[in-house]
Amino acid sequence: MRTFFPAIAAAIVSLSFSMTAIAGGHANNAADQQKAEEAAMVQMQISMTQAKRQAVIAENLIIDPAKAESFWALYREYSNERAKLAEEEFKLLVRFRDQLGSFTEEQAKAILDDHLRMEQKYTTLKKRYLSRFRRILTQKETLTYFQLENKMDAILDYEMAEVIPLAQ
Repeated sequence: MRTFFPAIAAAIVSLSFSMTAIAGGHANNAADQQKAEEAAMVQMQISMTQAKRQAVIAENLIIDPAKAESFWALYREYSNERAKLAEEEFKLLVRFRDQLGSFTEEQAKAILDDHLRMEQKYTTLKKRYLSRFRRILTQKETLTYFQLENKMDAILDYEMAEVIPLAQ
């Protein structure tokens, strides 16, 4: 599983943290273009991550073929909801990057509070879908599925932690 995610996490985070400040007379146009390019790159990386996550699930979760159609339909719905949260999380990373090195106390508090809200949103999403997965899968299959999701999340978190600098 580990081989799927380092490049994706690194690409997302290094894209965010390697962007340089824009100076000059056309700063607004260049900044808008940079933001559009960031958004397109994030969309591509999120799509790639979704596909790789689905491949890991397909490879490691053995379910009865009779349940497969229902499971994969629910999985796609859940995955799309996760993608929306990932976009939101990226915006938070961009905010962090843009304020890095010049955080006021209020900005530092806001970033941390927003980060904790993001963690809560992911937890809320899992809880919201748990009962639906349990209606399709056995309890063991549900446990295995959520273990796989948690392992993939841990890998992404680790890879991102390696490249995101500490706020100073």
